[in-house]
Amino acid sequence: MKKIIVVPDVHGRDIWKQIINIENDWDKVIFIGDYLDSYNIPGMKQLENLMDIIEFKKANHDKVELLWGNHDHQYQKFSQHEMYSGYQVGMASQFQFKLDEYKHLFKIAHQEGNYLFSHAGISE
Repeated sequence: MKKIIVVPDVHGRDIWKQIINIENDWDKVIFIGDYLDSYNIPGMKQLENLMDIIEFKKANHDKVELLWGNHDHQYQKFSQHEMYSGYQVGMASQFQFKLDEYKHLFKIAHQEGNYLFSHAGISE
């Protein structure tokens, strides 16, 4: 049986690094979105953490999945400027630039065997 680590709603926190190191025999890591918009972590620190997650994905391409969350969606160019709690006005352009640059690494959902992972569920 595969060992899957699911990391939801990071919101700028880097606790995922400790989890990965403690649970070092994992087969797959799935980030469930919302990488940004902390109330108590500075924007630049959130951006650094996002870039660490992206680098982790690049180094483990087939073993790491990055899913979009609503807090990530609001910084994408095609967004209708939805604003969720914690929106970082001062960092918005930098967040948008990085999310756009690496959008090819992110997905809406991921299926692993009989399990479907997404940030906010699915519907018909």
